[in-house]
Amino acid sequence: ILTKCLGLDSQLTTLRHIQHGGWSCALDPILPTLQDMEAVKVVLEATPDTLSYMINVREDKITHVPLMEVVEL
Repeated sequence: ILTKCLGLDSQLTTLRHIQHGGWSCALDPILPTLQDMEAVKVVLEATPDTLSYMINVREDKITHVPLMEVVEL
């Protein structure tokens, strides 16, 4: 969709782990998949005027935050 409709080059990356420090847990392979799903949702809802977002986990929920807010922190 990105290449055909918007003329943007894109690559698919599947995350299989998260660097978080500490011990691995059962959520390690699941969280990246949930973040990927949120990222796809954000891209599909995007318009040319939409802000860029960072996908994150906050209080056990997958959320997205405007990238400029992240940079300001």
